[in-house]
Amino acid sequence: MLIADVDFHLNIAYEQYRLYKTPDSVFNMLKMFLDEIAEDVIYILIRNVLTQHSEKANWKFILSLISTFVKTKHDRCHMLKLKLEDFFNQTLSQSITEKSFLMQKGALLIFRHCCLEIGLWSEYNRWYSSYKPNVDTAKVFYSLLTELLPIDVPAALAAHINTQPKLTESCGDVQSVYVKRAQAQLIKINHGEDYMGLFKNYDDCQNRHESDIVKVLESYKSTGQIMRVVLEACVFRNKYFTGTFLKTLMNTQLVDDELRNSFIEKLNSMNKIPKNMYTKWKQEQKSVYFS
Repeated sequence: MLIADVDFHLNIAYEQYRLYKTPDSVFNMLKMFLDEIAEDVIYILIRNVLTQHSEKANWKFILSLISTFVKTKHDRCHMLKLKLEDFFNQTLSQSITEKSFLMQKGALLIFRHCCLEIGLWSEYNRWYSSYKPNVDTAKVFYSLLTELLPIDVPAALAAHINTQPKLTESCGDVQSVYVKRAQAQLIKINHGEDYMGLFKNYDDCQNRHESDIVKVLESYKSTGQIMRVVLEACVFRNKYFTGTFLKTLMNTQLVDDELRNSFIEKLNSMNKIPKNMYTKWKQEQKSVYFS
């Protein structure tokens, strides 16, 4: 079940893993599965899939397995994180081939996902800031991060920019080159790349912003919670979040929608909407109502 030919391939997994929510039916099935299987076996299963079948890995199922493990086995989740970290470091020590690069990408994805399920980005930040690879491993690590720049999420780029691990002097160049490229990519995302929505790059710009709104409202309707990708955009893509996402969301010319209004009020209660924008929206709501 961890192996499948699916459209959710590794690059798509990197772009969307912060959006994917495990269906309740899958969560309940995995919970029963985890109750019957030893923790070490879970790690071995994941490791074997990545080492032997990384090109056919069912990434949705692997991410769901890790999420369910963290949520149901609180006392063992850090053990899993350490094992996944160790596996990731092992992949970095291998000779560079197309298959080993695929394993490195997969290993980083699942390790990072485990960190985020345990303690969101603060958990990943703590690991990254204290990471101490040797010279050879550091070069492979930053080469991997550089290859991931076009598809990596803004929060990861910000984590890599804000706090740098202290590496040996011989690794300084490769680290600084990556940081400069990550800064440029984050600026590109935050400024001017308006077609880059919350979920994907849109080939057709028509209705692209409203499409983002539809997706987050559908999630809000089913869960009652603001999607993590929206909250992360507020922090790491603030220009897009305020100038495009909120502007589209709070367009009073659209049909009045109770769900949309509830979503806006929820965002405002979390202090995610600038006061002047919220005040203007409330005034326009009254104008529409009394017109």
